[in-house]
Amino acid sequence: MSTQTLIVGGGHVGRLLARRMDERREAVHFVDDSETAVRRARENGVPAREATLTSPRSLDDVGAGDAETAIAVSLEDSVNLLVAQLLRCRFDVPRIVVLVNDPRNHDAFDGLGVESVCAATAVTTAMLETTFDLDSASDGSSVELNADDGSESESDRRPARPFDFGSRLRSKTLATGRFAESARNRIARGRRSN
Repeated sequence: MSTQTLIVGGGHVGRLLARRMDERREAVHFVDDSETAVRRARENGVPAREATLTSPRSLDDVGAGDAETAIAVSLEDSVNLLVAQLLRCRFDVPRIVVLVNDPRNHDAFDGLGVESVCAATAVTTAMLETTFDLDSASDGSSVELNADDGSESESDRRPARPFDFGSRLRSKTLATGRFAESARNRIARGRRSN
């Protein structure tokens, strides 16, 4: 089997990714342990196969060794980590992209030589870009977006690492940017008062 891109896992998400790539006429194969996801992928004309994601034999059977790119999109970081290790060490896939669902697990993927995409960061970035058009600023003013971490002291307020959304995140600067007057007015009207 000659597959340029192998999408491993992810259920509905992996299936949709495979479908979009297939619609763009890219050579793609979807493998998942969900019978439903595989059936729906096939119904959409996407080559798909049900298999155990962390089994070297299953990955070999679906042609992992022939893939130029593999994308591990399971909703479990532990599965994505093992799949990435197998794809790198056993199948020598040249390009591996891995979904990291929990930002706290990002460091675990660093030494593998894979491209990791943090779900929380991607969603937050997309949300901020959609909500606030930073390029539309005409007057050069800035707005600081904050979340409250329950700290009692104003001195506890300091910038967070970019997109560091731990469970205790509040009163940390999430982003700053320039906004047009009309956008600032909409942001100000949207603030809640306690």
